[in-house]
Amino acid sequence: MLKGIALQRPLAPEMDLPAIENLVISEADDQTAVEKDAAKIHSALLKAAVYMAGSKTTTLEQADRALGTVEDWLNLKKKDLTLDTTEVSPIITTTAFYLSDVPTAPTWRFLHTVFTLLDTLKALSQLSTLASRKGTKSTKLPKDRVDRLSTLVADVFELVRANTKALKQRVSASGVLSGLVDLVCQGDPSSKYSQELQQTLEATLDGSALEMFCGSLMESWEEALDGVMGVRI
Repeated sequence: MLKGIALQRPLAPEMDLPAIENLVISEADDQTAVEKDAAKIHSALLKAAVYMAGSKTTTLEQADRALGTVEDWLNLKKKDLTLDTTEVSPIITTTAFYLSDVPTAPTWRFLHTVFTLLDTLKALSQLSTLASRKGTKSTKLPKDRVDRLSTLVADVFELVRANTKALKQRVSASGVLSGLVDLVCQGDPSSKYSQELQQTLEATLDGSALEMFCGSLMESWEEALDGVMGVRI
């Protein structure tokens, strides 16, 4: 729909726009919490896009209210991604891999969260660009709302990059490789069963092979973070 608006194509008379009032967000257990959160924002974006495309059943007030929901969501994401003086944010605290009680590397949860967020930011950026473009034939959205959304999208995008850079620096910091090797060999000192396992591992594992494995794991973290940095909106 946004592509059609961008190309200045008028809606065909027979085109049926989505019936927003009948749209139901699934609460299926096969979706992560991040995906469910994103789906709610995408449905709000759809309301704005349908209005821009010329829907007679979606009003300006409904579209603006939907964008208000998106604005509130972006402000929450901005708060979650804001780094403190130690270069740690709430999202890093809750989704990073910890080594010696220090957030050190990205987990799947971190990567899933930021890639899903970047997908939403790309759609938001496109909608904001179209809504603020002069000479467009699409139905206009409130300028002040669009301007705030454009600023927030840029802010959140830069914060994603800042979080990614912070984690990448932590992965490549001195002591991480030796810390990973020690983690495998020493395990949890408070667990009796863990100690038995670690003694067996330490006696049987080849030290150089273990170090190579941990090094390849660190490389995979860096490649994943490079993938985040490669996304553009």
